[in-house]
Amino acid sequence: MIPTSIDGTDITGATIDGTDVTEITVDGDTVFTAGIPNSLIEDWESGDFTYWRGNGQNNGHSISTTQVYKGSFSLYLDGTDPSGAIISDGGKESTPSAGDCWHFFTYHTDNGNFRVNFAVDAGESATETGLYVGSSYYLFVRSDEVRLADGGSNFGSLSHTSKQNEWLETYIDWGVNGDFDIRRYDSNSNLLDSFTTNDTSYTSGGVGIYTYTGQGYIDQIEKVVCKP
Repeated sequence: MIPTSIDGTDITGATIDGTDVTEITVDGDTVFTAGIPNSLIEDWESGDFTYWRGNGQNNGHSISTTQVYKGSFSLYLDGTDPSGAIISDGGKESTPSAGDCWHFFTYHTDNGNFRVNFAVDAGESATETGLYVGSSYYLFVRSDEVRLADGGSNFGSLSHTSKQNEWLETYIDWGVNGDFDIRRYDSNSNLLDSFTTNDTSYTSGGVGIYTYTGQGYIDQIEKVVCKP
């Protein structure tokens, strides 16, 4: 559990020398984000698949130190086995729900795609088929595109010039009323493109990842303070 207090004292509005404390990290792990208890979903700093299940463990997905956004480890997707998938029903601390803003970072070495599912049912099969046609949202992620869909519908997409071999941020503002504001930022935090849409099919659940045709890395999945 990420602390919101120290010795019983609320630290949500803490300051140091008059400066707001917005984040505290210990050994590379975010342990406090202002106003967001349990903000970390996964950063792979455990060096293994402790919080994940599925046949994609070391089968299309592996823990890597080659490219990392933050800390010492990331998840590498090699694009060789689209049948393999992994699901985290609880994450390191939590999973995103309607009402949350969250993001993750991807590093693409080609223009193939991989997918990040959310609102995954706890009983869902941790396979490519289970995540593709099952009951959850997925983000189809490439070096030049992000698309929101589920097994039967596409809800919207963004596109931009291909950005390979750099860390890209995918940001999701998931409103309680089903409004989505999804944005893509480059490694210098410049907005590349965005789109908005609405769907209320799902409101909570786990996170799933599976490699498909793309090779690259995923790191630092976490809830964040919503952007203006």
